Amino acid sequence: MSDTSMSLIDHLEELRKIIIRIVIAILVGAVVSFALFEDVLFKIINAPIAGKDIQLAQLAVTEVFITRLKVSLLSGIVITIPFTAYQIWSFILPALYAHERRYVYMIAPMSAILFAAGVVFGYYVVLPLALVFFIVQGADLLPMLSFARYVSFVLGFLLPFGLVFQLPLAVVFLVKIGVVDYKFFKAKRKYAILIIFIISAVLTPPDLVSQLLMAGPVVLLYEISILIAWLIRKKVKKEDGDKDDVS
Repeated sequence: MSDTSMSLIDHLEELRKIIIRIVIAILVGAVVSFALFEDVLFKIINAPIAGKDIQLAQLAVTEVFITRLKVSLLSGIVITIPFTAYQIWSFILPALYAHERRYVYMIAPMSAILFAAGVVFGYYVVLPLALVFFIVQGADLLPMLSFARYVSFVLGFLLPFGLVFQLPLAVVFLVKIGVVDYKFFKAKRKYAILIIFIISAVLTPPDLVSQLLMAGPVVLLYEISILIAWLIRKKVKKEDGDKDDVS
């Protein structure tokens, strides 16, 4: 840990400055996102239904404006994640040991990559199928979706994919710190699969296709996690054996 000593007041003052910088960065990102909403964000949101016989409708006077503000704020948070992470990291770094810093260096980028992978998978693979499934239920009707509700549906659909894709990281972390080993996850496989399907049913729309498209990759990630945990355990045993040989 760092030898530099700071009083509680100094820590709180430094934390206050970091929070202010993060808030300012997010607001700047939100303003930029708001300005680019029609050219960038709206096209991303509208892409899954582009070319289909679906119309987005404004059902309330402030609906588009409020939704645009919400999406812009969320976009501001997302695009400033690297800056936010750096600020938080600079604050906690002095309190960490060297081996703890190595864990953070490993976990932080992998977490971001897995979250992005989950969102991209949900956006390009599952969301279009889910929209088609729900919309064809009213095949004789012209779909007119509330803009605000459509955006809420898209965001509420994609964010869980980013979260469940964190599973391998959570498993590896638990194994790495010695809380459990790969045998535990292997023995509890059937319960894990049941829980995965239950969570998928809760997080996705109530159709079998969406649930399977979320649960399937997560089950695969669980199996990959067991394999990674086994490799970690094997490496630890080898290192311990080498130490015994040296001693």
